[in-house]
Amino acid sequence: MKYCTKCGAQMEDNDFACSRCGFSGQSAPNTPPNQGYNPNNQGYNPNNQGGYNPNYQQNPYDAPSTGYGVLGCLFPIVGLIIYAVENSKSPLKAKSALKGALWGIGIFVGLYIIIFVIISGAVFSSFY
Repeated sequence: MKYCTKCGAQMEDNDFACSRCGFSGQSAPNTPPNQGYNPNNQGYNPNNQGGYNPNYQQNPYDAPSTGYGVLGCLFPIVGLIIYAVENSKSPLKAKSALKGALWGIGIFVGLYIIIFVIISGAVFSSFY
């Protein structure tokens, strides 16, 4: 067995062109395709647990978004909704929204604990 050097598909030893992509260049015999890394970012799908998918094309508009992060921080429920909706189309933008939502939840919980301690301290100090 040999593998296509362009898309990584398995080829028969007597094939001169890949049956999947039609590439007719030299194929390396008995060499598995380069799993998970492609300098052009084609074929590496970050959602595929490090697996190789030759048909994966990264969305050119997908990049980490500060705006989604801030929106998620100010309104965590909105950040979680953006993550759920955008994760399949734009995973990097969705991850920014999720990080913002988690930061927003953490800040809210931290402030809640601080306020609780201050109020409980004021209430208990009035008894003594």
